[in-house]
Amino acid sequence: MIRAVVAVLFLFLLPGFTLVNALFPSKGALDEELDMLYRVSYGLALSVALVIIIGFFLGEILPSSGDGYFVGRNIWFTLVSLTFLFFFIGWYRGAYRWIRYIHPSFAREPSEKSPAMERKSDTKKVKELQELTRQRNALKQKIKKIEKKIDKGSKDMKKHYTGKKDELERRLERVDKRLKEAERKREKEF
Repeated sequence: MIRAVVAVLFLFLLPGFTLVNALFPSKGALDEELDMLYRVSYGLALSVALVIIIGFFLGEILPSSGDGYFVGRNIWFTLVSLTFLFFFIGWYRGAYRWIRYIHPSFAREPSEKSPAMERKSDTKKVKELQELTRQRNALKQKIKKIEKKIDKGSKDMKKHYTGKKDELERRLERVDKRLKEAERKREKEF
């Protein structure tokens, strides 16, 4: 029973799954929400393809004498070797973050940024632009209210509110400068 389960895993899942992890090490690289489903389904398809390629290679390419090389132990050895090779490549590229729980020195970060990480970075920049725009609009509204008070007030009131208005206008200039700089950075990225 155990032998059959291990055989099915090595024939239909593990070589392809480890190959997918070696090719796409970062979480969310295939899809943001259904990443594991994609990894398993691609793993199944790639495992079957690898078994076919290994069978073709062992049966046709290599010269044989007698029974040939297309026997169980050779297929088993090749599948296990490829699985460990793909696992090592995936670990080296940072696909298996859980391995740090075995020992901290085994921890490796993904070598590339996934699209999900890039979207988070872009989302952060968009939120910064939105916050700066909100601050600018709030300052403009405060300046308009103060201008109305200046128009209606006495000389002392006008003097008092003119100082506040100047302060708000300086803050508005700083916010505008930061907003333009953030917009320029975002435009350069695109």
